[in-house]
Amino acid sequence: NLLSLYVPPLERDARTRSFDTLQYYMDVLYSEEGDQWIQSQSHEMLLPYLEEETREVAEAFEQEDWDNVAEELGDVLLQVMYHSNLAEREGIFSFEDVLEELNRKIRRRHPHVFDGEKADTIEEIEAIWQRVKTEEREQKGEEGK
Repeated sequence: NLLSLYVPPLERDARTRSFDTLQYYMDVLYSEEGDQWIQSQSHEMLLPYLEEETREVAEAFEQEDWDNVAEELGDVLLQVMYHSNLAEREGIFSFEDVLEELNRKIRRRHPHVFDGEKADTIEEIEAIWQRVKTEEREQKGEEGK
């Protein structure tokens, strides 16, 4: 006996745990009908807010105020979104570029997790981390020539 039950999707504003909702909101903020204040900002004008939000995250951790940590991390992510959207409008890079860089870095800097490189201690992991960072700096230096 088969039974089907249709569960309609949540309205967008109810999908608060969705990255798609965040991207939708950012797109609206930067649209013609969007928020003129954020659209008038430059990277330089936004930097103090990123610094402030970063300090607030540290303070929330120091106070072990976990609800506030979650909120403040969201505020830092908002600043990342602001800078990414602004850069995309300027034709410099997109949020997808930020994700690509981050994903590549995570993968590259953890060969002991993804590539079977042996690391049994924290010290060995730190040595791998430093080696990979050195290799990255050297490669960037070569690309800059």
